[in-house]
Amino acid sequence: MAERVPLEAATSAQMRTFARHCKVDVRGLAAEASVDWTLVRDGARPYVAEPGRMVFDIELDTDSPLEAQQLLVKTAAKACFAEASLRDPPLHRLRHAGQWVECDVR
Repeated sequence: MAERVPLEAATSAQMRTFARHCKVDVRGLAAEASVDWTLVRDGARPYVAEPGRMVFDIELDTDSPLEAQQLLVKTAAKACFAEASLRDPPLHRLRHAGQWVECDVR
């Protein structure tokens, strides 16, 4: 039987799994997934939705250096079955020192 898993839950699970390997002491983790989209009108017809990019916002409660946290995000993204099923890779943003930092997961 197939299961439905929220995308942020799937990525969060991978982050918890690989935290030790990436030398990140995770005391707490919050993640939220969202999708940008554009409404396109064609004359009098109803609108059509065009997909934008998925964004994962991740907040880690940790004292580990930013570089280690970014490695964790990249490692988790590459191991996540949910992300592997997406046509375009999501944008991953990590909250660090009060700012959103984009993580390269390629």
